[in-house]
Amino acid sequence: MKKFRKILSAVSAAVLCALPLINCAAVNAASESEKINTYRVYVDVKENSGVCKCIVSSLYDGDNMRFQETKIGDLGGEVSNTSVGNQYVECYYTASGNLAQAGTLFTMKYISKNTYEENEKDFKIYSENSNGVKLSSDLISRTAVLVGDADGDGRVFLNDVVCIEQFIGNPENYPLTNVRAADVNNDGVITDEDALLIQKYNINLIKHF
Repeated sequence: MKKFRKILSAVSAAVLCALPLINCAAVNAASESEKINTYRVYVDVKENSGVCKCIVSSLYDGDNMRFQETKIGDLGGEVSNTSVGNQYVECYYTASGNLAQAGTLFTMKYISKNTYEENEKDFKIYSENSNGVKLSSDLISRTAVLVGDADGDGRVFLNDVVCIEQFIGNPENYPLTNVRAADVNNDGVITDEDALLIQKYNINLIKHF
């Protein structure tokens, strides 16, 4: 059964990649400039951090980038955000208690035609424990990824679909180096749905993720 599933996945990958190839090339040539990059910023915490509350302040070029949403990470808790105009957002995270496990507090999504680095002006993180004691800034880190860029070449294209389908069919021989970028829908797993979203993006059925 496992062998059959691997064969089926390989066939599915070939079909998925081959069908839109001609249309994708034609559409990309005509409307590459219309595409919008999607960036997801992961706010991660180290093991035994003791973090209970966290505030992230993000200042960015509002003329070229838009903040979209926050989403809670794998550690649970609650997150909300307040956006001021089109260039500043504050995100508020609260855990049920002092955190001991490492993981992602929450993610922040932006869209832009430029790179994330070109648009960011300032990014600050403040955290404290359940007693209100301020904690070291070294306990929390953030990583920005280009959503859909599974192979890490700096763009989202058909080769990213191939990487994802190969990984699904045979993860031991085709490991993913950019797992977070490959998780297009941000559901925590890599599936055919992620590959399908990239294909839709490349034939301009969707402008961003």
